[in-house]
Amino acid sequence: MQLLWKMNINQGTSVTEHTLLTQANFFLHQFDAVNDRVTFINSTQEKLNHISFLDGRDNFSVDNTHYVHQASQLLANESLTVKTPVTRYIYHVGFCGSTLLAKTLGHILSKVQCLKEPQVLIDLANLKAQNHLHYRDRSKWQQGLNVVINQLGKTFTKDQHAMIKPSNWVNSLLPDLVTQVPEQKAVFLTIDLAQYLLAIFRGGKARINFIYHLREHLLAVMPEYKTLINQIDNSGEDIYIKVAKSAAVVYMMQHSQFSRAQASLPSCQWTEIYYQQLIEQPFDTLKQAGDTLSLPLTDKELLSAISELFGQHAKQDKQRYTYESQQEVDKQVLQAYSPAINSALDWYALHVDEQGRQIA
Repeated sequence: MQLLWKMNINQGTSVTEHTLLTQANFFLHQFDAVNDRVTFINSTQEKLNHISFLDGRDNFSVDNTHYVHQASQLLANESLTVKTPVTRYIYHVGFCGSTLLAKTLGHILSKVQCLKEPQVLIDLANLKAQNHLHYRDRSKWQQGLNVVINQLGKTFTKDQHAMIKPSNWVNSLLPDLVTQVPEQKAVFLTIDLAQYLLAIFRGGKARINFIYHLREHLLAVMPEYKTLINQIDNSGEDIYIKVAKSAAVVYMMQHSQFSRAQASLPSCQWTEIYYQQLIEQPFDTLKQAGDTLSLPLTDKELLSAISELFGQHAKQDKQRYTYESQQEVDKQVLQAYSPAINSALDWYALHVDEQGRQIA
């Protein structure tokens, strides 16, 4: 995503590479392999922890400046720095409360630094989907992935625990992240398919467009789903049925990536949580997530975070939110789109097994 605020360009003459690589206030924002360029942004721990989208749509810079350096040179020098790989991850399928979960677990800034949807991981996911030369060169790819993971693990104090909530766009990268960080601890957050479809239609054109873009992105690394997608696109069915079925395929593809990642990790290092659990049993669910991620949060701290954050809109500051009000909106959406949603649910049941894997 392009930065939406005006930035100055600083070619790094006033900031050394060692400073960029070692100081937590310099955040690795973009990795441009095509132009051999990396971009850092100078920020604060409060901004980095608070921002819902570190992909450029929100301004988290303190000086409106790009700190741009040659990527290949920086990668070489990074080997001289102390390694701080981030080992805590919240993976999600989208529209399932991941921002709320991440913000609540990251509410105690002295203990947890949670970076949400960093662009640099999206950049890597795109390189993989494009089968870019940087991805095909396995040595370069692993080096770049290692640098990014180390940079995202930088913290402002030695007592902070770094945690990442990648964009669900990055689910294409899940096998790589698990291979690169086998010691990682992960929460896999999902939602019932019916609720997932409802959330997409509730979000209107913007979410539908995103789902189609995500479908093509995932298809680039999961070509085995091409036949299903072609069947949907060429079915001649109502457009909303096609939308719902396409979203169901995206849901299926993401769960397939989850299953692959989970199979590669010891069972003690991951847990799977559903949106409904988070809403109906917030304390127990957050406790489960925090314990899996080895976050040193007390019961009192969790209860305080729940009290402060569960009544707010996770992505829009100072806007009140209640699950009941969302349900009222959902009733209206369901009235309009229930035929499409029900058709997609029936179709999905015929195309996946009990583990959510595609039936050949």
